[in-house]
Amino acid sequence: MATGVIAIGQVAFGVIAIGQVSRGVIAIGQAAIGIVSVGMVAAGVGYTVALMGVGGVAGPGFVIPLVPRLPKRAQLPSMISAAALAAGRVAAGWLRVRLEPVAEGDLRMLHGDEELPVRFSRRVWHLARGRAVSPRHRRVLAYVERGDEGLLCTRLMEIPSRRAFGCFTALLQFAGLCGIAIAFWLAVAQPLGAALLH
Repeated sequence: MATGVIAIGQVAFGVIAIGQVSRGVIAIGQAAIGIVSVGMVAAGVGYTVALMGVGGVAGPGFVIPLVPRLPKRAQLPSMISAAALAAGRVAAGWLRVRLEPVAEGDLRMLHGDEELPVRFSRRVWHLARGRAVSPRHRRVLAYVERGDEGLLCTRLMEIPSRRAFGCFTALLQFAGLCGIAIAFWLAVAQPLGAALLH
């Protein structure tokens, strides 16, 4: 067992600890706990690199990050006005629409409460029919082009849903981070401080 500012041994405890089992501010070993931890199994308050581990910030390996992050918002294309498209002021663009099934397997496209006289291209038709079956998936973005024969929908894009459990996940991560911080305080910081000051 090694203790010290720099401790190297099978069981190491120090500011910098290197060993099979290590506890320290910087801990490197098969099992490690510290602010910065590197090991096969590791827990770090700050940064962790491990085969399996948890840490504030996850490095390489299978490490569960505990610092909550806001999910990235999907970049949606800019929308056009249906009135501008109908009046011919724009030739094509994205509209936020709702697909509704009608009799005999046909569809209608609604922009707000207004039905748009839109035809679907062949490659979009089956996708649009499939989405219209489920009420959850009817709201989409449609790329509508103005041509000689009227309006034509050539592309559909799903509107990304917001993560329902984003806040719950962030709370779990924060609770885990607090748990690792308490474990670090009890297993490393307090004993190390007492050993260095006496």
